[in-house]
Amino acid sequence: MKDEELLLKALALGVKSNNNIEVANGVIESSEKSSSYFGVEAANTVGGVIEFINSGDAYVGTIVKMPSGHLKITTFRDAVSDIEQAFCKENNVYICPHCGEPHSQHNAPHGWDPSGNYCPETDMRRHTDVFTLHYIIAALWSTTNPSVDEGDDTSLEQSGYTLSDIPRELFESMREDCLDFQESNSEDLKNAGDEEQNGHDFWLTREGHGTGFWDRGYKQVGAALTSASKAYGSGSDEFYQHDWDIEM
Repeated sequence: MKDEELLLKALALGVKSNNNIEVANGVIESSEKSSSYFGVEAANTVGGVIEFINSGDAYVGTIVKMPSGHLKITTFRDAVSDIEQAFCKENNVYICPHCGEPHSQHNAPHGWDPSGNYCPETDMRRHTDVFTLHYIIAALWSTTNPSVDEGDDTSLEQSGYTLSDIPRELFESMREDCLDFQESNSEDLKNAGDEEQNGHDFWLTREGHGTGFWDRGYKQVGAALTSASKAYGSGSDEFYQHDWDIEM
């Protein structure tokens, strides 16, 4: 542990002063080791706010004021882990490794490990097939941000939005269209581009952009896929029917 003797002295005075972390920090600041620390900071955890004396390394020992209000010598990382474990045990939840939020132990569908491998918010996004992923990528870079002024053609991608920002209902609808299109046109797609290219072209063709299946040199296959794409109508109209929670 870094400067154990100094930390023990600082802890003792901090605890004696009603668990005052500023008092503990004062001890450190007045020592010859002061340059190794960076003052008192605060951080939010699932179990509440903690204060800690920044040691410059989350895995190096320091003094932390836990949500309970008491001071202890530990590392920042261990403090957060202890708080998460206690919170999860008390509330019967787990901290999702994908989105970082607490989820109920009972929300995983049959066949999933409920210990933290399932995320109800990101599951569908993490398991998106290549065709659908690139269909959505094409949609983001070619669709105007619905919140910009009329005449401004800034795209959703240019505004910083990614796959994870798409409203869940819209995402599910886009994925359904892609899966249906792939199933209905599987033979023609084998004779077109790869999955990435075909995903892009499905979006570009159904939206009537200046490129798509029709100009890739696929001949009859290109004509068939163009006709099949057009049958789905415009997908961008649906973009404007959902609340993107966009703030400019």
